[in-house]
Amino acid sequence: MNGVESAVRRQDFIRDEAGASWTDGLLLGNGDLGVLAFGSYAFEWLVNKVDVYPGATGKPVYLTHREVMEKITSMEVKSSKFLDQCETDDHKAVSITPVHLRLKIFEGFGWNMPAVPKMSQHLSLYDAELVSGMTKASLQAEAFSFIPRGRSVLCIRACDENRQYGADRTFVWEILRPVNEKFEAPLWTVSGGEISFLQKLPGEDVFYAVSLKLVPHNGQEPVVRREGNSFHTVRTVGAVDAFLAVRSSRTCADPLAEARRAAEEAAASGFDVLRMENRSWWKEYYSKAWAEFASEPEIGKYWTFSLYELACSYGKAPMPGLNGLACGPVDVITTGASSPYYTHDQNVQISVMPSIPLNHCEFVSVMADTYLNAAEILKAHTKELFGCGGICLPLCMFQDGREVPVASYRYTLCGSAYSGMIFVLAWRYSRDEKLLREKLYPLLREFVRFYLGIMHRGADGMYHLDWSVPPEIFTMTRDDTCTISLLKPCLETVVEAASLFGTDREECECWKDVLAHTPAPALRPEGGWWCGPDIPLDHYMYGGHLLYPVFPSEICLDPGTAEKTLDYIRKSAVERSCTGFPGEFHYIHGWCAFNVTAVTLRTGDPREGWNGVRRFLDHFGKPNGLFSHNSVVVTDSVPGPDSGQDVTPNPAAKRIVPSVMEGSSAFLFLAAETLLQSWGGTIRLFPCVPGDFTGSFHGLLAQGGFEVSAEMEKGRITGCSVRSLRGGTFRMLDPADRTGSVIEKTLAPGEDWNFSIERQ
Repeated sequence: MNGVESAVRRQDFIRDEAGASWTDGLLLGNGDLGVLAFGSYAFEWLVNKVDVYPGATGKPVYLTHREVMEKITSMEVKSSKFLDQCETDDHKAVSITPVHLRLKIFEGFGWNMPAVPKMSQHLSLYDAELVSGMTKASLQAEAFSFIPRGRSVLCIRACDENRQYGADRTFVWEILRPVNEKFEAPLWTVSGGEISFLQKLPGEDVFYAVSLKLVPHNGQEPVVRREGNSFHTVRTVGAVDAFLAVRSSRTCADPLAEARRAAEEAAASGFDVLRMENRSWWKEYYSKAWAEFASEPEIGKYWTFSLYELACSYGKAPMPGLNGLACGPVDVITTGASSPYYTHDQNVQISVMPSIPLNHCEFVSVMADTYLNAAEILKAHTKELFGCGGICLPLCMFQDGREVPVASYRYTLCGSAYSGMIFVLAWRYSRDEKLLREKLYPLLREFVRFYLGIMHRGADGMYHLDWSVPPEIFTMTRDDTCTISLLKPCLETVVEAASLFGTDREECECWKDVLAHTPAPALRPEGGWWCGPDIPLDHYMYGGHLLYPVFPSEICLDPGTAEKTLDYIRKSAVERSCTGFPGEFHYIHGWCAFNVTAVTLRTGDPREGWNGVRRFLDHFGKPNGLFSHNSVVVTDSVPGPDSGQDVTPNPAAKRIVPSVMEGSSAFLFLAAETLLQSWGGTIRLFPCVPGDFTGSFHGLLAQGGFEVSAEMEKGRITGCSVRSLRGGTFRMLDPADRTGSVIEKTLAPGEDWNFSIERQ
């Protein structure tokens, strides 16, 4: 067993008591199909698919940009709330879970119900395979499940502890379409050991299909019984393999035929072959970049799970929405988790951000492909509403490019700049010209074109951004700090790319001019950044957004301005919560805690930054390895009336609250920043770990296209290496010198540089 394998296997999730609901389930995924596995008395799998999401519910009503600007200029208080009275607001869409699969050893509940078995789970992160256990006096059964990369089929093998079953042992399978009264009855098809259904989505002519193929090892035919419109039961005898596929008409012409074909092909390949394919992919995935937090095992466990979750969520376009692939129905009334779409003020961008320093820019390609596939819809919508070219990424958007109407919320216009910022980071870190040419530059160019369409040159010679809403506050300003901060790196990168590829020469001159004459982010009188020049200084604000000039944009790396902004956020941000502990507060929203902690790690006290990472895990981490959107603080006593809404005496609260994909990614990025930073053009090894830290990392990516690996033993760096992917010069703080001296080396493409231990 090599170093990476042993390091990852030590982080397995082993649960003596399986999660009782999907909110506490363990995640399987391949970036297209996602499963939450749980069960209090049976094996259960809740299955999600990236292209199964809500359909259109009517034609939304929007004001044009010209109409909005005319209205705003006539108002004394520049609030976007007037849009609530004259535009459509349909942000109550919820996620759609295509199918729920359950495997039992008995049927029914009642006075004669057999003994309820104990359920356990063991998730191997290295193999991406779950072993679920079922134990009672007369039975010890197991179910092995995984989703092979590229196949998008849930594979299950059910057997006893000896990997087989006696001829008289019966499994009862239940395949259910989750209850949703808005849905028409599904069309069921039964053929031998295959059960399928076709489901129409409300609001438009879109369908999805599910097919379950059962292959008993003894060859005995499964017995299918129809129970109702929304579910069937199947009895199998002895050990059995199951293959479940989901397909959507959004990505194929005949989803039912494609789902049946996928399940049948998986069955023909066989469980063991697919298992080896799956394990091989994950072995290669972990070998590219990994880390071990040996002296901080809890941090290491959640970091490894979050690295696993990243690959579970990103595979092919479209990328998942806010909830990722870890969502499900709450009850008959609440048939899914809220916000299954993209929110472009941070949620989409945070979710993919750690893939860049973790050397997996292929996941940025998934994000780019999502927008490229929807480009024509987005261009047409931008032209209709704003009267200009380019692409405006709406604040809220479905996976196919359709805007989700959210009225007063929609005039936060930083979405294209923030998604563009992710593409800028991917280029800064990877220096992958093919990625830049084929995916990043075409989108960045469209984003920049949109902003130039709503910027105007003032009497001061500067290009000013039209009125828009800084995230979350509903009051409008010109030159919103978030958008201005994120737009500048986008402009720098399109200028660089146009010069590199010898294209768009005329536009490039315009971009250079705008870049040279874009206003600086607004400042408060005491020197910290502020929402925008037209926002009153006593206005409430969500502090995480004030930090965009330093992170992630890096247009201002002055630690003094950053610290003044952090100080104001600590005192005044509305997302702070007092937990009842003397002198302590925390941030309610994970995205704010993420921004504040990221900036603290880069410009503040390293000890405070490390504590911020710990607190992020404490407040947002769930027992199943995922992270919640809002903090959950469990106390031993009933909270007082002044406690925050996130404080609860319920010990099961963290298991009950649903997760969001951005939480895992935020933690993954923050913990990686304690090991390696390269902002401002300088590589820093272990910049924010505890003084007695022991750990290592391999293959993390630094800006400039450099793969970096290093080891630390009880606070002492014992070795490091740098590999250049594209060729170039790197600068690194000398690991052997605590005075801040810098090593500078020029490497050819593929060349390595190794730090000598003897120098210490």
